Amino acid sequence: MNALSVARFRITHRLFTILAVWAVSCSLAGNSIAALFADFDPVRHERYLANGSPNEDFILDEAAITGLGGTAALITPFHFITAAHDLPVSDPTFTGQFRGLNGTIHSFTTSDFVDLTTTYYDSDLMMEVTAKSDVRIYRLPMAIPESSMITPMAILDADVDLLKNRNIFVVGIDDQAGRNKVDGGTIVTLNSGRKPTEAIVYDHDTDINGGTNPVLLDEASLRPGDSGYQALIRSGDDLALIGAHFGIVVPEGESANNSSNYLSFSSLLTGYLDQIDTVVAADGYAINRVTITAVPEPSATIVLAGAGLVGWLWRRKRKVQPSC
Repeated sequence: MNALSVARFRITHRLFTILAVWAVSCSLAGNSIAALFADFDPVRHERYLANGSPNEDFILDEAAITGLGGTAALITPFHFITAAHDLPVSDPTFTGQFRGLNGTIHSFTTSDFVDLTTTYYDSDLMMEVTAKSDVRIYRLPMAIPESSMITPMAILDADVDLLKNRNIFVVGIDDQAGRNKVDGGTIVTLNSGRKPTEAIVYDHDTDINGGTNPVLLDEASLRPGDSGYQALIRSGDDLALIGAHFGIVVPEGESANNSSNYLSFSSLLTGYLDQIDTVVAADGYAINRVTITAVPEPSATIVLAGAGLVGWLWRRKRKVQPSC
């Protein structure tokens, strides 16, 4: 890495010392806490009705998301993908519950997992390092049968530059979903410095907080309990998995309701596709990839407010609070 890039990473590291991590408790994950919505509407934003049947008015087509089972995203009939940071490293079992297109609910428990790795430049060590990321692939003891009518999710294969200003779907706890727009890409770590992970970042824009790029009433961001749920994107008739939710951060003295700088992070699987291919191919499977095409970028400049006004650094490294 050249001297200019090293200096940029050093500036980034100092920048994050002035942005306070929003303290959230992972113990809240068991409560009914939805993602943060600009204007929550159960008719549009809840996947299931009160009686447990699919909601025909849901923002996502049920036929396209049978591969989503809570915090598990099925990527082949034999593999789930999720966020690793709030899961044990000693227990290979993970149970995903999926609803087939015929309405039957199935539970599948894994027998093994693999944590994927991130290689990045560490500005403190001034060298390239490789460490375990927050992307985890679980294996099942046997493949999910076609008769279950559960379809694995395709995975997005697109550079982060193509994602900027794109509409995405944000799925959260209680099977609720809204939308947001991608603001950038970065490498993030937990606030303890663990699990460096390539990620997309999106803020919370509303008319109330002066956000500049809202998706109106569908605007949704992450809250405690959303870790491991999914970020999705539409490409033509296809719906693709971007990644799993990772964490959140908000500037000191501000809150989600009054700041468009309340930031949410979801892993970007594009950077891990080679590793994913290797893992699933070893079991005789292949993932389905979906691409997107380039669109013109607006001229607006995205900025962050911390102790002062500072410019957005593309693909920087941050420490964030998990959205567990």
